Amino acid sequence: MKKLFVPAIMATFALFFSSCEKGLVEVEPGINITKGRVVEISASMPETKVSVASNGKVTWADGDKIAAFNTSGTKFEFELVDGAGTSSGLFRCDSFVGDLGQTAVYPASYAGSTPGEVEYPSVKDYDAAEQVPVVMAAHLDGGASSSFVQLGGVIELNMYDIPAYVRALVVKSSSNTISGTYTYNVSTPEPIAARTGSPSSLEIRLPLKVGYQVNTKFYVPLPTGNFDDLIIQFLDGDEDVIEGTESIKIPTTYGNVHARDYISMAQLNIRSKVTREGYIKVEGIKWATGNLRVYKNGTDGVGFQTGWNIWDKQWKTEYGEWKSTEAIDGTDYNYSMDSNVYDHFNWGGLSRAARVHNAGFIQAAPDKLDIAGKIYSVDTGATAEAWAAAEVTGDDRFVDVGTFQSTNPTIHGDLAFWASKGQMRLPRSGELKVLRAGNDVTNANLQAGYYVTERDGKAQHIYGVLITSSTSWETSTSNATAIELTDADMEAGLFLPKAGRRVNNSATSMKYFNGQGAYWSSTFGSNTEGFTDCVTVLGFNGSNGIVYGYTTVWNKMNIGDTQCGNLIRPVLYNPSDEVNTPKAAPTANSLRPWRKGEMDIHLINSARGECNFVIMPDGTSIIIDAGEIGENEELVSRKPSDDSSDPLFARVYKVYTTYMKYFLQNTRHNYIDYALATHYHTDHIGAPKTNYKMSADGSYIVSGLSAIYEDIPIKTLVDRMGPGVGFNDFAHYSEDDIHEDTYNNYITFAQKMVARDGMVWQAISEANRNSQFAPKYGTTNASFKVIGHDYKYWNGSSFTTGSTDNRENGSSITMLLSYGKFNCYFGADCGAQCGYDIMKNICSGVGKVEVLKAPHHMAENAFSNTQAVILQPKVTVVSSFSVTTPNEACVAAADAFGDVFATNNGAGVSLKDAGGHFCVRVQGDGTFMVYKLKDTDYSYEVLASYGPYTCY
Repeated sequence: MKKLFVPAIMATFALFFSSCEKGLVEVEPGINITKGRVVEISASMPETKVSVASNGKVTWADGDKIAAFNTSGTKFEFELVDGAGTSSGLFRCDSFVGDLGQTAVYPASYAGSTPGEVEYPSVKDYDAAEQVPVVMAAHLDGGASSSFVQLGGVIELNMYDIPAYVRALVVKSSSNTISGTYTYNVSTPEPIAARTGSPSSLEIRLPLKVGYQVNTKFYVPLPTGNFDDLIIQFLDGDEDVIEGTESIKIPTTYGNVHARDYISMAQLNIRSKVTREGYIKVEGIKWATGNLRVYKNGTDGVGFQTGWNIWDKQWKTEYGEWKSTEAIDGTDYNYSMDSNVYDHFNWGGLSRAARVHNAGFIQAAPDKLDIAGKIYSVDTGATAEAWAAAEVTGDDRFVDVGTFQSTNPTIHGDLAFWASKGQMRLPRSGELKVLRAGNDVTNANLQAGYYVTERDGKAQHIYGVLITSSTSWETSTSNATAIELTDADMEAGLFLPKAGRRVNNSATSMKYFNGQGAYWSSTFGSNTEGFTDCVTVLGFNGSNGIVYGYTTVWNKMNIGDTQCGNLIRPVLYNPSDEVNTPKAAPTANSLRPWRKGEMDIHLINSARGECNFVIMPDGTSIIIDAGEIGENEELVSRKPSDDSSDPLFARVYKVYTTYMKYFLQNTRHNYIDYALATHYHTDHIGAPKTNYKMSADGSYIVSGLSAIYEDIPIKTLVDRMGPGVGFNDFAHYSEDDIHEDTYNNYITFAQKMVARDGMVWQAISEANRNSQFAPKYGTTNASFKVIGHDYKYWNGSSFTTGSTDNRENGSSITMLLSYGKFNCYFGADCGAQCGYDIMKNICSGVGKVEVLKAPHHMAENAFSNTQAVILQPKVTVVSSFSVTTPNEACVAAADAFGDVFATNNGAGVSLKDAGGHFCVRVQGDGTFMVYKLKDTDYSYEVLASYGPYTCY
């Protein structure tokens, strides 16, 4: 239905069925309609004056659908077959079964799964032709007069000049639920009120350039309620909030939205709100706005070395303006450079500027050396230790070395870093690979193209490749046919222009201006294949089709040789930059995200700490621990990659949050409801390593749980001691059990987030053992209950204190997760090794469980036959990352009663399966499956599945 600016709509229904060869025959109420019959509903809507758009009329439109239910509660869609453009339409369903029920909903896509439900959308794809998505319901009384009732209101968002890289608009309320399932009275539909105290949002997904320099309108359906707190945000192609749009207040004339209200907002100029400038963000990487350049006669680059700066436009090439008066259209022209322009073909990039003293390209003893953001002295030697010793620090990195191109420079290294005085750096090989690695598809979109500019009155075509981020709801694309690129295209992504080739090794002339170019990375090395990871070659064929890819031996490729133009497109430098910001890359074989009504238990495998993640049947999310530890020889291989130059490599917390964001999709929440720190060990809360980045205010190191908060805010944090307890205020046992810097870093994070964001921080509660982790988004028979903490255990009626050996593991918080008959015991690190029968006492209050999340990583003596006989788990899942775990005897105890799975099998024991993320997915009837997911990339493909298992 189009142009539905309506406060209420009256409709009269007549009910019909027909066979294929007969005309319409009226159906009396109560007649059973057999399978395969056609049911038609005649919906008559008289012309209705619209209070907020006084010239409006209500008419049906092609494609309109309503949903109606049979008396058994099954939903069917009826599509308009006659009456488009009029106030009287005929809707048909060709496969109705049973008797027609009492309720109908428009639009059909908003109807819930049962009669009396409507689903206000939490995600909506933009449709330029779509008008106000009014939500209505009607009571059907067997064919007599009935009426549709509008259940909520509509807000029109009027916006001007949305930056071209915007990919989603998010409308948020901090005090009301504006999306999700609502119920209404099917006999007398009435307006629906928003649920207060339950924040939610609506995400409108947009194509690139949807509102660039034009006025654009969006329509948001809302239940009734007070929405004074409505804000909007804008997301880029990486689905990150764009700077300056974190909290734009929607200007309303009044806060209360009533049914039949149509509120038109004042126009917002979005570009005026955005504070992003000076870089282009693609696939999580902040690229400079143009290529690095240098002039012999000097330039006035702000903050740069004399003579150096960044081209002010993406489509300007590296070497300066050209002198030819011919049109630059990709043909075989020769050009001579101005005498004040350095030769960036023979010299620039990383040749003489990044050389070993009196030698060729950098060669290190290790296979690879990453010089991003690093400067070295001359005599580096050949070993990794020598390179580390030769690194220059502080202001000495930016000493003026004159031309910085002599054969024997006093310093060498990252040219972009030196030239920009630390503002920028060379991109890493992984950052170039993530754009597109040869013919392999990555998350980025590629488009061959040209930008049309003018010189001396003649049109000039600057050829290159436009690269844009691909959102999670899209498949990345690659188009090798060059198209004309507009200013909006250039703003939407990263444009890498070509640069031609030298003419006979000349330092001052070039050939094949739009032929090819080479973009240098910061990673060098040597092996049997030649120089590796050093360059991405950009080549074009005769018709200017794209030949773009990452190459290791580029002088053996058809797309380029050592005469290619050497270009540098720097990235912004920040000493706390992460190596990669990965995104989920699902395939057809990936485990789908959580759905309402099922419960997910995830063991996320980074191999550098424990992280468990639960989504309850209503969508409530819980993190149980999030460890992040450093490297040591007792650990298995890091996941998904050990190689810091690999585009899959990422900080541990990024592995966690990328996984969580993927499986959280259908909850429509960009936050975590609860985080539980079971105890204060680094493999459960994070190690404050000095090479990790600091918080924005410099008060704590971002690691583990505090790092997760950087990507996904946490609403409530629960731990053993809660606020107000310092390191010296409780039995911390010994410095080798809890480290003071670990604990203090953690509580500083918690204190700061309470003060800054209003995060709730609590100690574990015995009084609220059943409700401290209560489901937030609907009625469900799922629960997460406290079973033990601080050597206390639930004896069936109260908590009893057992003997203690004053160790942190034995003090762990232990929990029981239940869903109907299904039970899962979370033992944290409180295992049999803790002594004094504390685990036996805890387990005795639990009894049989379907799933055991194994205690203490199934290390030696962590689990015994005594506990196994009590719990009798049908499935045991182990979070393991040591070369000595899981322990064979512990596995045997659990294996006597069911299947044992482990994220890693460092000890090589016999298991049902190992080596991946693991998900236990529980259905409402108590049956559950175990899925092993791929952990060597971000696809979450199902490698194996087990079950279904049933409950005791």
